[in-house]
Amino acid sequence: MATRGRVAPLRVVVQDVKDEKFKLENAEGTAKLSFTGQAGKDGQAYALELTLLHEINVDDSKVSVSPRHIFVLVIKTEPGHWERLTKDSGRHLTHIKCDWDK
Repeated sequence: MATRGRVAPLRVVVQDVKDEKFKLENAEGTAKLSFTGQAGKDGQAYALELTLLHEINVDDSKVSVSPRHIFVLVIKTEPGHWERLTKDSGRHLTHIKCDWDK
């Protein structure tokens, strides 16, 4: 999955999430995105942690929570092509995709 330009739009599909916590941080030339929350009638716990390929602009990046999903607009520190989203190869990340509709 390639990201181009200055933004990488991501969508986390979790319906009716509550007690959500997002953390975006830079460390050692990469960035980390962390999410925890509960969803559903039974309060199922969800967690996601991604180490992104390069650093991001944490202050300008945005997180928006809606009833059907969580939208993250990742702003890169330097515009340009990323050959993939995460530091690790994406072969085991088949459930993660860029949201090119936004």
